[in-house]
Amino acid sequence: RVPRQPKMPNARPVIAPLVSALATDKGRLLYDDDFSSDLGWWVGQATWGRVYFQDGKYHVELVDTGMIFGAGNRAAKNLADFSLEVEVARVSGPLDEMYGLVLEWGGGRVRLFFEIAANGYYTIWRETKGEGDRWTTDNLVDRNPSPFIRQGTASNRLGIARTGSALAVYANDQMLSALTISPDVIETVWLAAGGRGAHVAFDWLRIYSRSPLPQAPAIPQGMLVCEDDFDGCNRGWGFSADAWRA
Repeated sequence: RVPRQPKMPNARPVIAPLVSALATDKGRLLYDDDFSSDLGWWVGQATWGRVYFQDGKYHVELVDTGMIFGAGNRAAKNLADFSLEVEVARVSGPLDEMYGLVLEWGGGRVRLFFEIAANGYYTIWRETKGEGDRWTTDNLVDRNPSPFIRQGTASNRLGIARTGSALAVYANDQMLSALTISPDVIETVWLAAGGRGAHVAFDWLRIYSRSPLPQAPAIPQGMLVCEDDFDGCNRGWGFSADAWRA
C-alpha cells in the first residue's frame, strides 16, 4: 500500500513500436484472480480510507486526502514478456480521480502508472526512487481523453502488453498509447486509486506470458543392444500359464 501525494510535472510523451493487441494475442495464462476470495491482496482500514472484498470485487474507498493507494500481490511477479488485464469501475466519488494499474521493477525503485478517470481521460506516468529515498516523477503521457474509455460508473477493461522494451496500454481492447520502458523484469503488479473521495472496484485480474515455452532437451538414443521386429521367428519369447492366473 502506497499512500503518498503524487507529483505530475509535464513531460514529452515517449513513442515506441506497437505491440500486438490484447484482443488477439494475449499469451499463455499465468495468473487468474476473480476476487471472489482473498488470494493475498491487502485489506484493512486507515485514516486515508479502507480496502475490502465485496460481491466478488476488490474495493478501494478513499477519504478526501489527495493520497494514492496501491495494493500489490507477490503472486503476480517476475514478468518478462507478458500481457495483463483487469476490470475496474468507479463506484462513487469525483469523475476526474485516476485509478488503474502499476508495474514495479528495479527492486521497488521504479513504478509505472497507467490510470484512467471516469470522465474518459487516461495518463501514464513513472516515479523513481533515488538517493536519500527521494521520489521523482515523470509524465510519459499527459492526461488525454479517449473515446474508448467508458464514463461514469461503467466498467472498463484495462490492459497492458509488453514485449522487450516495447509496452502498450489498452482500454476495452483498444490501444491508447505505446512507449518504451526498461527491459527489466517486472517484479510486482499493483492496483492503484487516487484520493479525494474516490471509490473504485477491481474485478478479474488476468496475467499472460508472451514468452515462448522452453524447448525440452533431446533424449540421447545411446547404443542399440536389442532389436526384434516380430517377423514370425521365435527369438526366445516364451509363454507361462502362471502369468494369467488370478
